[in-house]
Amino acid sequence: MEPRNLYTLFLKITCSFNELKKILDVNSRTLSDKLKGLTKYGYIERYVEFGPPLRVKYILTKKGRNAALLALPLLYYLSSSTLKK
Repeated sequence: MEPRNLYTLFLKITCSFNELKKILDVNSRTLSDKLKGLTKYGYIERYVEFGPPLRVKYILTKKGRNAALLALPLLYYLSSSTLKK
C-alpha cells in the first residue's frame, strides 16, 4: 500500500490521474501501477467521465479512508524525522 497516494486522495476527496501525477511527482507508469493495486484491493474506486475529453477520477473507499487515517501517524513521523536530518 502506498500511504502518500491514500493521503493525497484523503485530502483532495477526488483527484484525476494528472493531478495525482503532479502532486506526487511520479511518472505515469509508476502511478498507474500503484492505482491499479489500490483499486484491486478496494482502497480506491476509479470513475470514468465520458465525453470530450475523457476523464478518469479516483476516490477513496471507506476502507481507503480508514487506511489513510491509520497511516497519518506514520506519515507525520516520517516527515518529522526527515526534517531533522
